[in-house]
Amino acid sequence: MYNTDVLAPGGTWEGLPESLRGGIYRYLHDRVPPGSFLASVLTNNLRETFRRADSDNIKIIHEIVEWCYYNLPGISWGSEKMFFAWINGEMLREADEISHPTPQ
Repeated sequence: MYNTDVLAPGGTWEGLPESLRGGIYRYLHDRVPPGSFLASVLTNNLRETFRRADSDNIKIIHEIVEWCYYNLPGISWGSEKMFFAWINGEMLREADEISHPTPQ
């Protein structure tokens, strides 16, 4: 079982297929890039998500994205910039600015 300390407050592994948990855990805890399917989910790339999903995951893409929405730290996913900021260990403040740009 994976520790929930890497998830958003109150997050749980329940609802995420067991086959994806290791990749998500290593991404969050060790900042290791996941496989192409999870990377496409985490970067919010819909076309690649469908293209790279296997026969099981393609049926539950909505549930996977919903799980990410409720259980992953907001600064760890949602765009390519946030994805790479997380992997590169950039400061949380910088990642927050990526997701919430200051109006000009």
